[in-house]
Amino acid sequence: MARKKKQTLAIILVAILALASVGIVGLAVAKTESAKSTAVFTPPPNTEIPPIPMALWVGDSYTEGTGVREAAQAYPSATSRSLGYMPIIDAQGGTGFVNDGKKNVATNVPMADRLQKTSATPKLVVIDGGRNDGVADFNTVVKPAVTSYLDAVKAKWPDATIVLIVPYYIEGKGVFRSFTNFYAEEAKRIGALAIDPMAEGWFAGMNTAPLIYTDKIHPNEAGHKLLAEKFTARLKELGVSAV
Repeated sequence: MARKKKQTLAIILVAILALASVGIVGLAVAKTESAKSTAVFTPPPNTEIPPIPMALWVGDSYTEGTGVREAAQAYPSATSRSLGYMPIIDAQGGTGFVNDGKKNVATNVPMADRLQKTSATPKLVVIDGGRNDGVADFNTVVKPAVTSYLDAVKAKWPDATIVLIVPYYIEGKGVFRSFTNFYAEEAKRIGALAIDPMAEGWFAGMNTAPLIYTDKIHPNEAGHKLLAEKFTARLKELGVSAV
């Protein structure tokens, strides 16, 4: 009888120890699960996405995108996107450094009159005008207007990269040789870059007829696409890229 009592007590003791072990293990598992749960909900470090830099293109109907159905297809917008910039277009048909373009639209004004109204803070400023300034004497009227405009641009955005585009037409009509040396001098003076599509032979030996819009002046969609490719490649060569 005593022997049976001892066996019973031993069994009870083993059971108690087993239950205690289960409790300890359960507590450990609970703590581990709690730790995992806490880790899952730990907030990630605070990261900020830098804003996309802006590229401002200033000019006339070429820059405005005449010849395409959508503004996004125009070469200033397409070039900007390829280089990693958000495009901003300040362009009015018929305008220039001197010409007010009112023959196109009564409310148009020269580029300088639009400058102070531009509230953007671009990292890149591309000046792509001058095609319509043949109405004035280059040396006595246009050159002083250009110099004044460039000084104002530099003062407004001193840290921006400024690019001067020597006026051009895809079909080669109206080559603006007077701007070539002048822009080279002005670029050096204000620390800008200069691109001369005609002097650099962008369209040399090319049949440009399929690239011209029905008005025989502006690039069509294929022309804008080509220009975007040319500008993107040239600006990358010059180190102008936000990507």
